[in-house]
Amino acid sequence: MSDWRVIYVKSRTEKKVAERLSSKGVICYCPLIYRRRNWSDRIKMVQEPLFSSYVFVQADPSNELDILQTPGVVRFLYWLKRPAIVRDDEIDQIRHFLSEFDHTNIVKRSFTTDDIVRIKSGPLMDYSGEVKGVHNHKMKVFLHELSCVIEVDLRRNIIEKA
Repeated sequence: MSDWRVIYVKSRTEKKVAERLSSKGVICYCPLIYRRRNWSDRIKMVQEPLFSSYVFVQADPSNELDILQTPGVVRFLYWLKRPAIVRDDEIDQIRHFLSEFDHTNIVKRSFTTDDIVRIKSGPLMDYSGEVKGVHNHKMKVFLHELSCVIEVDLRRNIIEKA
């Protein structure tokens, strides 16, 4: 069996590239999650890639050129001048993780003390505050307008940097 490799694709073409590669007979995986998107007239759940601009493919030297010639593919990903290899068990963990839990938000973010943040939803929507501490999945935010400290669960994705 071939190794799983990572390809870098043009922005917002992950699903289309995965379809094109599959139609060529290349085994590929583009992990998708549902996210809630707000428009001015409606709210809709849309499927988006878990990893922006990346698709996993099973590649060997015989099909590398075919993969690179697929519209939307930019290049293979390298780490320390070697092809980035993803083990089968890591792909299985991603699949299990996505099938086991309902994920609408998986976000990379880091908040530090004294960051100014804004609340995106809920009864305190659009209030801004100052981060006073972050521990595990919780953040303490001082809201100047209300002169109080609230504790926010970071897993709910209701906070963003202002």
